[in-house]
Amino acid sequence: VNPGFVSYLERKYHKVVHLVDFMAACGATGSAEAVVEACEVFASGSARQWLKIAGDEKAILVDSYLIARPDRAPGVVAEFGAFIGYSCVRVARRASIA
Repeated sequence: VNPGFVSYLERKYHKVVHLVDFMAACGATGSAEAVVEACEVFASGSARQWLKIAGDEKAILVDSYLIARPDRAPGVVAEFGAFIGYSCVRVARRASIA
């Protein structure tokens, strides 16, 4: 890979690069729960990195709707404006539990 291209990606997408490095370092693989938790820690915990995710109150609202929905049969959920896919993983995790 061209070193100039790698440098460009690191400048343009530095936050995503740091998130991926963080997730790899903390072993956030193998489950949606691990991915969601790592994103939340990165966004507001010891990693001290700002990351726009639908966490905290928004996450509670989305989770409660998914769990309480009357028709728990598999369906389609669409996410608009995805940055890293946090909400998509969170929704898929809750939808599969319910």
